[in-house]
Amino acid sequence: MRLSKVILSAASSRARLARAAILARDDGIPSRNNFFVADLQRNIRFMKCSLCLLLLFCVFCIAGRADDFSGVSPSGKLYYESKKEKEFYIWSPAEPNKRVLLYREEVVFIQAAAISPDDVWIALEHGGASLGHTILFFKRQTGLDFKQVDNDPAEEVGTFALLSKGIKENILDHTYLHPIEWSEDSEWLTVALDAKGSLGTGEHVKITNWRCRYNPVSHALEKVKSNPGVIEVQPANGREPTR
Repeated sequence: MRLSKVILSAASSRARLARAAILARDDGIPSRNNFFVADLQRNIRFMKCSLCLLLLFCVFCIAGRADDFSGVSPSGKLYYESKKEKEFYIWSPAEPNKRVLLYREEVVFIQAAAISPDDVWIALEHGGASLGHTILFFKRQTGLDFKQVDNDPAEEVGTFALLSKGIKENILDHTYLHPIEWSEDSEWLTVALDAKGSLGTGEHVKITNWRCRYNPVSHALEKVKSNPGVIEVQPANGREPTR
């Protein structure tokens, strides 16, 4: 609504500018009309800049948001849905009208979900474009009652990835952790890490799609076979990165 008002206002100003230009030619009072025309031109330039900033803001907001999504657990006994990227609901297919709100997020967005084969664990990815992403774990108690487990694996996985490259300190300042899939025994979750940071020497570290397995109970980490991920170290002088 606000955007349409800005567009209509700009169109109205253009019309007034055209009428003023005609008056400037026909009335024989160029000085007065010229001032009026110049003022309108300044207003139009200001509205153009405001419109551009508003459009850029809208694009940024859309780019930073995840799409709503829904799905079913591997067993087929649990359905889920993300609403407005802020609320996550679960329900039994036997009682589709009895939905339970598992989690509500006020600041960032719910990005993805992964449910274990035994329906005991729900892993929720949440975060934002500039804040990074992490994974929240919820463990089933009884029925559709799940309790959030107090752990945040993003830093642990980041440290584990850097150690595989011989970097002993976690220097990552932007970390994005994504759930991929649960193991058949529902004890391990394969996760993918995208991250970047800088070493004290000025070298830049970039991690892309680096994977490992995470146990939400013991917090243990395991390497995966045929890891598709890449860890690059870019020298400060801009030479070719090492892998």
